[in-house]
Amino acid sequence: MTPTTLDIRRTSLDRLLGIARCPGCRSGTLAPDAPEALRCELCGQRFPMVDGIPCLFEATSLGEFLAAATAPRPPGRPASRRRRGASGGAYHWREYGIRSLLPEAATARDILLVGCGDGGERPFLHELGFETIAFDIRPTPGTDFLADAHRLPLASATFDVVLSMQVLEHLHSPWIAVEEVARVLRPGGWFIGSVAFLKPYHRSYFHMTHLGVRHLLRLAGLVPDRFEGAQSLTYALYGGMIPLGGRPLRRAVLGGIDRLISRARTAVWSLSRRADPNAPSDRFDDEFLLSFRTFDKLRYAPAVVFRARKPPEPPPEI
Repeated sequence: MTPTTLDIRRTSLDRLLGIARCPGCRSGTLAPDAPEALRCELCGQRFPMVDGIPCLFEATSLGEFLAAATAPRPPGRPASRRRRGASGGAYHWREYGIRSLLPEAATARDILLVGCGDGGERPFLHELGFETIAFDIRPTPGTDFLADAHRLPLASATFDVVLSMQVLEHLHSPWIAVEEVARVLRPGGWFIGSVAFLKPYHRSYFHMTHLGVRHLLRLAGLVPDRFEGAQSLTYALYGGMIPLGGRPLRRAVLGGIDRLISRARTAVWSLSRRADPNAPSDRFDDEFLLSFRTFDKLRYAPAVVFRARKPPEPPPEI
């Protein structure tokens, strides 16, 4: 029986205090402080809770984030979010191919979900044997704590995998957030995620090509090893404007158009260049080997999926 996101959240909360660190002084451990609050044992900052979920923000921004976390949603919003929440994890799992990007749980057990939303990926990860801890800036049944991705309230070298799906484009300084991701990863750990590229406007700061993502990863000392284009460009541009039945039908039809166009482009390129479109080459990116098929998808993709690794620690000298 698949556990609910709420059951998994409660399990993770038992572990939170062991790895949490004060986002203010950056080194103090946190302890319960009645009623319904945590307190830094070093600098004394107090962190309130919302619906039992700790709000772990710096003192200078705590009020702003707390107000946003407790503000009522516009009329009709909760129901729509609940409907998405029921399938959000399955949607990410399918659209971005998360399973194919993950290491085996036997070698990498602890996962941090950045900007987790409803935490819908957690049951899938739990079934595979991973332990997850998740945060966002608003409380949901799938969040363990609230925090700012630019200043993670977590000890360094704590996680084997950090997962971030469609989050970095919504951050005002994603380069700082990626540095924080690198800090909390253990040596040899993986940063896996996706970002918007050719998606329409949706309250985001940055839409990124794979070159931009690669630059962010390398700035933080991470080594990228995989880039892929994801989702249907035709659906992203026209799916909301074409009255073609329900969303699944529109995705299927418009996604099929994308596939036909892609196959035609690939066939023309292969015939004109007399080359294998699936063979990795440096002709498309002089720093990263990509096949024509992968590169062409990256050029016209609503989202870019990536994976990068934190370099393992060097072996001890003998």
